[in-house]
Amino acid sequence: QHQQFQEWYASAHVERAMLESANDANALQYLKAEILNAAPWEEAILFAVERMARGDGRQRTACSLCILSAFEVDPLLAAEMIFRATEEVWTPIASRIQATVGRWHAPGTSDRAMRFMLTSGRPEFLEQVWPLLTHDNDQVSLKALRNCKRFRPTILGRDIGKRIMGLPAPARRVLLHEMAMNSQMDGMNLATEYAKSDPDTEVKVTTVEALAFRRAD
Repeated sequence: QHQQFQEWYASAHVERAMLESANDANALQYLKAEILNAAPWEEAILFAVERMARGDGRQRTACSLCILSAFEVDPLLAAEMIFRATEEVWTPIASRIQATVGRWHAPGTSDRAMRFMLTSGRPEFLEQVWPLLTHDNDQVSLKALRNCKRFRPTILGRDIGKRIMGLPAPARRVLLHEMAMNSQMDGMNLATEYAKSDPDTEVKVTTVEALAFRRAD
């Protein structure tokens, strides 16, 4: 109970700081320096984003502004926040962040900008990451797919099935294996679904191996 209270208190403190920072320069500076720039606050920040992104208009606006502030302080934290936010929070800041990431990313490289895109899970970045995720050289594609803590298949967009089945067998094998190995439950389920209907036996086998390794019976 004590731990739950501490988590609630920390999250409530972050939410209050986010709301105050929307209209107060001093509060914004405090948010950046004392919360967004401090690793121990990360869990409370992400929990606050999940709550406020689903709140009223004032809370969603504060959430959007907080993500922009986090992008200046720690872009990868901002990417985690974006992943947990809603469309209503993302839409007002999407073009600004996409433009900055576009300038930041060196095409053809698995750089930190690509890690940001993968971590965010946003399908708007698909065209930038797809060539590397499905590269003919599996050393290139593996490096790209592993350039994040967890691969988030939401970045693949709505036509994910059509895209995957349109790949050559070696690329499908790498992609589905990594989805099964390094995604959360959504990626494991998708990899299983597509591997079941894949005509290539090796694709099935490598996906099963990844699931077996994770004890996903």
